Amino acid sequence: MQDIKRSLLHSLLEVIVLSLLMMLPVITVYLDLTIGDRTITELSFVEVTQEFLLFISAVLFWVAVVREPHARGFMVLVAGLLSCMFIRELDYVFDQVVHGFWFYPAMLMAIGSILYAAINRATIPLPMAHFMGTRAYVFLAIGLLITLVFSRVFGSGNLVWKEALGSSYTAHFRSVIQEGLELFGYVFVFYGACLSRLHAGRQRNGMNPDR
Repeated sequence: MQDIKRSLLHSLLEVIVLSLLMMLPVITVYLDLTIGDRTITELSFVEVTQEFLLFISAVLFWVAVVREPHARGFMVLVAGLLSCMFIRELDYVFDQVVHGFWFYPAMLMAIGSILYAAINRATIPLPMAHFMGTRAYVFLAIGLLITLVFSRVFGSGNLVWKEALGSSYTAHFRSVIQEGLELFGYVFVFYGACLSRLHAGRQRNGMNPDR
């Protein structure tokens, strides 16, 4: 009975946490449109929140690289992917060097991660299969799909919003939709990264990792 109550309480807490996190895109867009520059810029609340969540997510998987040597190859691939995405989000910083300069550190990160994973390829298949059976993977995969696929398709002005809004369409509207959806995806990525560390911690402590 005690386990049932604990499970129900955990589920309720998760719903509350996810509900609060899902409000982030709405709150940040609202702040940008009211007290910000009324648009989504590189230093807007939306963009900064995206970068913050992505940075923390990448750091959590780099921590896993250090703390989980048995899964090091796989964790490096995930951490490397998120790090490349973070570098891409900071393109406006690298553009101060030369336009499009973000590509070079991103490629360096990608090549380094792939080479390291190749050297430690024995630590990829089993940890990957294990991770794909966890709830952390579900949230991470959904987050990446929302950010990399859904936000681009649903946020496309040519595919959707020009037809829906006609002469009222502006690139500003597309930017709000697309960047808001990207942040929505990063919320799921962040939550999945947090779950991954909680899962690993419970395993080390001999607890049921699925609770």
